[in-house]
Amino acid sequence: AVDPEPLVSAIIADGDLAPYGAPDGLVNAADVLIAQRIVLGLINPPTAQDLAHGDVYPPGAPDGVINLSDLLLIQKMVLNLP
Repeated sequence: AVDPEPLVSAIIADGDLAPYGAPDGLVNAADVLIAQRIVLGLINPPTAQDLAHGDVYPPGAPDGVINLSDLLLIQKMVLNLP
């Protein structure tokens, strides 16, 4: 009777997906690659933790999927674009 993913709902969508299954607190190129693999269906299905971190679009109102919009926003964050 132990929650396998405690406090997932408290995770803020920040784009931090890598290393896969154990986010490191940094948003970098590795996170873009993990998001890309999720979008392409190479990593399936994303866990609740992945969704909590990677569902960044629309900002402040996650839609429950990691899709191309999320991937592009994570890439924008990594490249530090306005």
